[in-house]
Amino acid sequence: MCGIVGVVGKSIPSQDIVTSATSCLSHRGPDDSGVYYDNAQGIGLGHRRLSIIDTSSAGHQPFESPDGRYVMTYNGEIYNYIELREQLKETYEFQTQTDTEVLLAAYIAWGSACVERFNGMFAFAIWDTHTQTLFCARDRLGIKPLYYSYDEHAETLKLASEIKALLALGVQAQENEGIIFDYLNFGLYDHTEETFFTGIHKLAPGHTLTFSGGAITKKKYWELADIEVDIDITEQDALAQLETLLTDAIRLRFRSDVPVGINLSSGLDSNSLYHYAKKVTEGTPHAFSMCLESEEYNECDLIDQSLPEKEKKQWHTTYLKAVDVLGGAEAMNLVQDQPFGGIPTIAYGSLIQLAKKNNTTVLLEGQGVDEILAGYPYYQLEHAKDEEGGQGGETVALGQDMTKLINQGILSAAFKERYKDRELHFTRPFPTALQNAQYRDIRYAKLPRVLRFNDHVT
Repeated sequence: MCGIVGVVGKSIPSQDIVTSATSCLSHRGPDDSGVYYDNAQGIGLGHRRLSIIDTSSAGHQPFESPDGRYVMTYNGEIYNYIELREQLKETYEFQTQTDTEVLLAAYIAWGSACVERFNGMFAFAIWDTHTQTLFCARDRLGIKPLYYSYDEHAETLKLASEIKALLALGVQAQENEGIIFDYLNFGLYDHTEETFFTGIHKLAPGHTLTFSGGAITKKKYWELADIEVDIDITEQDALAQLETLLTDAIRLRFRSDVPVGINLSSGLDSNSLYHYAKKVTEGTPHAFSMCLESEEYNECDLIDQSLPEKEKKQWHTTYLKAVDVLGGAEAMNLVQDQPFGGIPTIAYGSLIQLAKKNNTTVLLEGQGVDEILAGYPYYQLEHAKDEEGGQGGETVALGQDMTKLINQGILSAAFKERYKDRELHFTRPFPTALQNAQYRDIRYAKLPRVLRFNDHVT
């Protein structure tokens, strides 16, 4: 977790404004900060650092290449940085042990194609002082955020990890009524590149953005629907591959120079992470759980029953009480900048505070498991369509939590009339209704919003 800021073009704000915008992301990076500014070239980059790999001052950002040609600001972690470093060390002389330098060295060696080699979560911007080009990228699933605002007339691009930093850079806060309608009428948000603010967009997952000559170019480098899979694989082989991938993913994510813990619920996803984390680390990682007053939703009793007594010493719990919700909601509004997932997100905030109190800097969690393994009950309805021999009609809002509680009747007639022709159509690239429902949730619906909620609250 870090915070990045960038401005480039013919009309960039002052260095003081860039510094101020960077400072408003101090909660994302409490360990260090820095600004690179060159008014003559029309570039300003800011960074707030949370130290995870090589916690020394060698990881200070914005990070410059040894020859001074490239300058980078970066948020995230490249999990396979050790393997990439081995590939690059013959042509690049490393000065640090950071994954930051590996990322920059990879760009110097492979250009924009470097993103295809990264196993990680990332959002970054690299400035080439020779060509005066800014290259930006976001990871495949959009775990790390990258918001931007492009002024075509001023030929200026502004970008940041959070919308509040764009506003601090001078972008005007103007509501995007179409997205507000989607939210109030369909229960959808984070489903497009648009945000609740007019003129502020998010770079789509698996995309790069290049600014050169006053113009921007976006390019897709990865798409889930484009991956070729063996549909004839046996169930036994599929399970073996899943176990191999899961174990390797957890092994890579425990590469850290600071403590790593597990977000533990009673579900299969987080318990799988916890199980394999113990195998990978040959120990018992610290685990953190959210407990609720309501017995209907509280999972802590189930967790307590499943954990061996010797492991409970490193199990930490936090309780969200009803009286805490209002104050928590007000605080979370400031954190999220846009509508968020209600009480679970507020409770998650208290869990993050608990982890910090226990000196745990990194938390591993199982987002996306219910989507890739079809764990939600409504997926059974989609599977039934396939059993009947057809995909059936498109289900725009079926995958949205609490959508059934939406009361469209409270919306004003004038508001609904303005958007009566607004329809949402998600692409359906797969041959089955079930796969397309999973794809919708991963690409457009559930996963993007949860990733945003959790990124901002952490």
